[in-house]
Amino acid sequence: MPFISEELWHLVKERTKGDDIIIAKWPKIVAGNEEVLKAFPLAADLIGEIRNFRQSKGLSPKEALALSIRSNGSNATLSIFKDAIIKLGNLSAITSVNDKPENTFPFVVRDLECFIPMSENIDKEAELKKLKDDLIYTQGFLKSVMGKLNNERFVSNAKPEILAAEQKKKPMQKRRSVPLKKL
Repeated sequence: MPFISEELWHLVKERTKGDDIIIAKWPKIVAGNEEVLKAFPLAADLIGEIRNFRQSKGLSPKEALALSIRSNGSNATLSIFKDAIIKLGNLSAITSVNDKPENTFPFVVRDLECFIPMSENIDKEAELKKLKDDLIYTQGFLKSVMGKLNNERFVSNAKPEILAAEQKKKPMQKRRSVPLKKL
């Protein structure tokens, strides 16, 4: 599709008449910008998480969201792709914060703690029900694991690898949770 390639060639930057891709020399390979190459995966992950958040909360991709970020030094890295993140994530703004803002949904991308303000388009009752259901499931799961581990017959007859697998499930009780009262 040479006509599309030609159109894109002219959109990349201003070209003079006769500066066409058809007669242009093949571009020479130059070394890539290492800083940009290192920053891209973080930006891609952040955009993906923003889109996942929208989908999980039933928000329209057209609704612009605000994003607050608390990081351990990645903000300078993100500044390279700030405009792309705003455009591809459909954000109204990206702000840096020191503390968790009130009435926000938190999520983590690598070493970034991200916060999106609660929108009036989010059904708070449905979110509360989802959190309560998750809590009930997790408590039931923990109860079954603890039941196995407190059963002397299971512990004495289980293979060591099965016992180790059950022991790994046990620390789930220390998982950080969202207080239900704040919703």
